[in-house]
Amino acid sequence: MRRHLKHVGFTIAGLLGAVVVGVLSADPQESAQGPSTLVNSDSALIQHLWRHDYVFRGVFETCTDQHVTRGSKGRQRTFTYSAECRIRRPASERDDCPTFHVVASGTVDTPEWASVRKWSLELSCSA
Repeated sequence: MRRHLKHVGFTIAGLLGAVVVGVLSADPQESAQGPSTLVNSDSALIQHLWRHDYVFRGVFETCTDQHVTRGSKGRQRTFTYSAECRIRRPASERDDCPTFHVVASGTVDTPEWASVRKWSLELSCSA
């Protein structure tokens, strides 16, 4: 019986040690807001758009000065993405200005999915 209690004591001490290590090593931002999702992380939202939106994947080469502004309409979470982006273009148009000021607005539909609902592209340079 004494040996069994000793074993239980070591098990409890081990569990408490694991909890203390987990708490001390946790990211303070993550513990305050929960794990990163499209709802609470601008970088996660931008990565999602680049991975899943057809326009991001097919039209833009690169974007700089990327910013996300968040809001809501009723119970729907909304976002506005803005950046300066170079577009992909055929060789015949290589001399044309490749840079556009891009604004994409949309909704964060779930913590794992967001959709662009409206695009605006404005030529950034002029001849």
